[in-house]
Amino acid sequence: MKKKLFLTYVLIILFISSIAGFFSIHLYSGFYREEFKNHLLKESDILSDIIREDANDVTEEYFDNFVDIYSKKLGWRVTVIDSKGNVLGDSDAEKSQMENHLDRKEVQSALKGKQSVEIRYSSSIGAEYMYSASPVEINGEIIIIRLSVPLISLHDMQRKIMGYIIAGIIIAAGMSFIYAYFLSDKISKPIDELTKAAREISEGRYSKRIVIKNSNDQIGELTNSFNYMSERLTETINALENENIKLESILNSLMNGVIAVDNNNNILMINSVFREFFKLPEDVIGKNFYDVVRNESLYSIMEEVQEKNHYVADEVWFKAVMEETKILRIYAAPISGKNCGTENIGNLIVFQDVTQIRKLEQMRSDFVSNVTHELKTPLTSIMGFADTLKEGAIDDKDTALKFIDIIEIESKRLFRLIQDILSLSEIETRKEDINQEYFDISEIIESVCQVLKPQADNKNIELIISVDKNLPKFKCNRDRISQMMINLIENGIKYTEKGSVRISCKKTGKYIEINVKDTGIGIPEESKERIFERFYRVDKGRSRKAGGTGLGLSIVKHIVFLYNGKLWVESKMGKGSKFVILLPFEQ
Repeated sequence: MKKKLFLTYVLIILFISSIAGFFSIHLYSGFYREEFKNHLLKESDILSDIIREDANDVTEEYFDNFVDIYSKKLGWRVTVIDSKGNVLGDSDAEKSQMENHLDRKEVQSALKGKQSVEIRYSSSIGAEYMYSASPVEINGEIIIIRLSVPLISLHDMQRKIMGYIIAGIIIAAGMSFIYAYFLSDKISKPIDELTKAAREISEGRYSKRIVIKNSNDQIGELTNSFNYMSERLTETINALENENIKLESILNSLMNGVIAVDNNNNILMINSVFREFFKLPEDVIGKNFYDVVRNESLYSIMEEVQEKNHYVADEVWFKAVMEETKILRIYAAPISGKNCGTENIGNLIVFQDVTQIRKLEQMRSDFVSNVTHELKTPLTSIMGFADTLKEGAIDDKDTALKFIDIIEIESKRLFRLIQDILSLSEIETRKEDINQEYFDISEIIESVCQVLKPQADNKNIELIISVDKNLPKFKCNRDRISQMMINLIENGIKYTEKGSVRISCKKTGKYIEINVKDTGIGIPEESKERIFERFYRVDKGRSRKAGGTGLGLSIVKHIVFLYNGKLWVESKMGKGSKFVILLPFEQ
């Protein structure tokens, strides 16, 4: 900017100086020449007056003396010519050797009674001269007084004038250049600062300000306006950023996925839940919705909102690679702008992952169905045998006792079922266990085995306990861990006809590892994933015959999860099963 401004000033100064110098030289040269002409004419008039006064004394010698005397006084060449063009006297040449001057222009003009000045080259002298001729009437005869001056002196004067003018122009131009430099610097510096500041603001540094000292002109006003604009822009940007941060924080805090698109299907806004669920990259703002999101169900909902311009709600199944199928509740609606009237500026899609809700609903439905079925069987038996007794079987003592024994068995089974349901419900509703203290796991295992030993002895099944020595104490609810071990060991006894049930416990890293291994019938491969579900039985007839409720392993699973542990089963048909539990020391 400074360079361009300075070059502009230089060109303007040179242009003005050239024109001023040209006209000044011509003006002064013409003026000096004109003054020189007038001076010659005046001197010619004076010499003419002198000759008129001496008219009575005029002789041939008079003219020779006249031209010599006044040529020395004036420093010019003086020539006297008669009306026929003959030279009567000349201060610089011998008159007898001079040619006739009748054909000279100044002589012709003088013979006509006019003073004239001519400039031409003198062949007799060999230089360019200025000639002035004035007519003088003496004794009735016209003579001509001619003064001639070599133009070399005029040219010297013109050169001096030209030198002075050029020197003055150069000095003035030089001073103007210096002034132009500082002026361009003064003008361009704030403009450069404004440009630099505008560039920084365009790059996002909105706090940039410009300080201009002692500037009350338009540059100062522009600077003040720029600083004011920068302050307002900073305030506006900060306000927008704060609002965006609040909006983004709110959106990312939502449990539901949210995405907004404009009328061209370009993404305006998206929260982290939506991005993570559909595995989208970070930089999706501004990209086309159909190029980023790959889901036909969302496409259909989006198109329906755009076509019908109204709220749409639907439930879709989303199957991701290597993940379980998700059930999404989709809500979509057009976005109306604040100042757009009825015109929509885009569409909003919100989804809610209702997979767990639907699973819980299904589990509740299955649970009610299974509980109803499990309760129905013993209640039917109790009601049936009670009716039979009322109808007369009570009079037969042996039959009555048999029926009462059955009613008692079914009543106990019903009680165990209710107890297991209540226990499972209590465990599921807790986030962590209560009444926890540090206990020796080996003591809990041994006490449980003592309780179940009579049941194992009845089936000739050996209970084998293998616990590492110096096992650290574990913080837990003793009754809860006992319940877990009872269910596992009792389950092994029920499904083992001969052999043993081995219970081992050891420290594995940061876990306590508990293994319950039996030599029973085993679990089919297709049942391994469902063995911990409520009321699921591999052999329903055998389970009911053994008095099982179908909730034992489900209770075990929820107790393990209550302690943030891990649980799995290893089994082969006919070779027994092994249940592995890992309980962390730091829960």
